[in-house]
Amino acid sequence: RRLGRAFDLAIRDDVRVDFSRSALLAVEVTDPAALDKDICGGGFLRMAVVPSPEAILPFAGQGDQTLTHFGFSAEELAAMGRAFGQRGVDRLVPVGEALSFDPLWDGFDLVEDCLRRVVVRPGMDISQR
Repeated sequence: RRLGRAFDLAIRDDVRVDFSRSALLAVEVTDPAALDKDICGGGFLRMAVVPSPEAILPFAGQGDQTLTHFGFSAEELAAMGRAFGQRGVDRLVPVGEALSFDPLWDGFDLVEDCLRRVVVRPGMDISQR
């Protein structure tokens, strides 16, 4: 399936395909505007070199949960978090940590969402009358 998807992209767009790893198929899209949202999965990655994070901002949307990053300062990441968060991206994590578990996942606090809280409000204590 990955190989078929890579060949489909090669027919339509100007791409470079890296066949050097058997568990991963990486396709470098030379024109970032050609990035599409057709998900293949199974170790298939599309990537593009862009001059700035703002160059991919138009492609971000509600279906994009995680954006991986490398080489940005804390201030740049904070700005990226604001910009991409407004577009629907839930997480910005370093490359290699996209599947690392975090209690805050895709914008939701999983622990909080899985807890049931019981509220007990003391009333008047009539035993002390």
